[in-house]
Parts: sequence; C-alpha cells; structure tokens
Amino acid sequence: MWRDTRRRRQFDIKKFLASVLVVSIPLMIFCISANLLMRMNDIYEYSMESSGVIENMTINTSKEEVVGSITKFLQHRSDELSLVSDYGYEPQELYSEEDKTAMMQTRKLLDIMLVVGILAFLASFTVYFFLIRWRVKTIFMKRFKLAAVVLLTMEAMNVVTLTVRPLWKYVYGWFIPVKFPDGDNLVMFLSEAFPIQVAVFEAIISIILLLILSYGTWSVAGKKKMFKR
Repeated sequence: MWRDTRRRRQFDIKKFLASVLVVSIPLMIFCISANLLMRMNDIYEYSMESSGVIENMTINTSKEEVVGSITKFLQHRSDELSLVSDYGYEPQELYSEEDKTAMMQTRKLLDIMLVVGILAFLASFTVYFFLIRWRVKTIFMKRFKLAAVVLLTMEAMNVVTLTVRPLWKYVYGWFIPVKFPDGDNLVMFLSEAFPIQVAVFEAIISIILLLILSYGTWSVAGKKKMFKR
C-alpha cells in the first residue's frame, strides 16, 4: 500500500508539460494578435475612414500620411513619431510631445508583448513536441481545451475593458500615463471609437489564430491513429 501511495504522488512530467499549454497558448495568441493588429495599417485606416476625421480637420495632410507615420514608428522604421504639415510658409509638427510619449510607451508595451508571445510560442512548440512524441492524447486535448477557454476569457475581459470608457482610462493609464491636451491631433485622428475597434478586431484575429491552431492540434493530437501505442 505504501508503495502505491508513493507511486501516485510522483511528479508527472506529462501532466505538468500539458498544463504549460493552459498559460502559453493564450499568451502566445493574445500577444501576437495584438502586435499584428497594432503594427499594421488596417486598423488605423478603418478607424479614420469610418470617422471621416481627416476630411473634417483643417490640416494639410492625408489619411495615408497619418497612418504611415504611426505604423512606421510602431514597426521601428522610424525613431520618432513625426508628421509635418506644410502650410506653404512654415512647416508644422502635427504631433505633440504628449503624442510622442504615448506612442513610445505603446511601442515599448508592444515590444514586451512580442517577446512574451515568442517565448510562449517556443514553450508551446516544445510541449507539443513531447506530448505528440509520448502520445498522451487525453491529457493533451483536455489541456488544450482549457487553454482555449482561458484565451476566450482574456478576450472577453479585454473587450469589456476597452468598451467601458472609465475602465479603459483607468487600466491603460497605468501603462500610458499621459494626459493629452484639448484638441490633440493624435486623439482626433484615432477618434473615441478606436479602443472599441481595437478590442473587436484583436478578438477576431485571436479567434482566427485559435481556430487555425485547433485544426492543427486536432490533426496531430485528436486522431486516434496518431496516438496508438
């Protein structure tokens, strides 16, 4: 009896590695989808197109120039957020120092999330390798389903945070502690609907990545023939 109890209490490396997926998969998908969304043109073009903000502003610039200035900076293709409007007599910088500080903090946050996403990807890949090699189908699929639930919960919380304006200001104020002046150009470019648009599109990208990963996981871990001993 004593030997049986001791055997049951032994460390189970297979269950431990499978449990890593519960953390690594949600972090991987959430961080990578946020980077894909925030560093590409699409979300900014959509936001400005839907609000028509550029047409209503008395500045000499275009939507393409605004979007390019933001994404080039977030992609590390420029060292400083800058957009100069030429009025014919004196060039004027459209971004305030608060804008530049806020976007620098945003880029740093995205960089950190990218590193976390890559590390989570490497952890997930390692776990996949061993669990497939060991053919522990039941443990593998249970933990993967739990990871999907964790991810969907994270996405729901993110949507709520970015939808409720006071909550969004409070939470993101910790990461980007900048108070914009009245009539700030960057705030006007992105409009009040931008946080909601980010939440929705980020959730869509995450769900698409989850579906792709689910298909791949089922292809190798869900088929009985792959796990026959």
